[in-house]
Amino acid sequence: AARNHLKFGTSFEKFLEKGKDIKDVEFYFDCNRPLLRCYTTGTTGMSKQVIHSSHTILGVVCQMTFFTRTEGEPLKWLQACLPPSLVACIVSMQLMPLANDNLLVLDPYCAPENIDQAILYHKANCMALIPMFIDVLLHSKYITEDTDLSFIKQIGAGAEAMNDRQILQVQDFLKSHKCEAKFAF
Repeated sequence: AARNHLKFGTSFEKFLEKGKDIKDVEFYFDCNRPLLRCYTTGTTGMSKQVIHSSHTILGVVCQMTFFTRTEGEPLKWLQACLPPSLVACIVSMQLMPLANDNLLVLDPYCAPENIDQAILYHKANCMALIPMFIDVLLHSKYITEDTDLSFIKQIGAGAEAMNDRQILQVQDFLKSHKCEAKFAF
């Protein structure tokens, strides 16, 4: 019940409708022109500012093609815990799902140790999980042996490093919970 106030979502069509009343906008074509700035998490040192252009945004979207829309109902893309201003979030976890007509579910107040509960609560079909989130899933007290995770259609680690043993462990975990999605990295 406490999470009901966090349910948000929009379709790509509704997003585009917001711009219907805008008439003429002056612009010049430059693929390298700065569009937005976001920040790294600082896992390799100090947090750094990254300035995105259309070239960098399209490059990231092309790298994330394994998270594309499938036939039927729009998929639910869950972005939990991670602040929306992070480099990994702004393109891969916000713009890309909207461009694929997925429902973007933002749950930024979810504590990292509760990612398992957020996945079960939102019945998220797609998500990028950093290794810390994967560890929470693998050791979850809420995901029992008979928990059905077949609603997960696309899942991956994004750009985070994982070794072969970790990848196989995640794949075995998903398979044991009726999830046919292949863990992408």
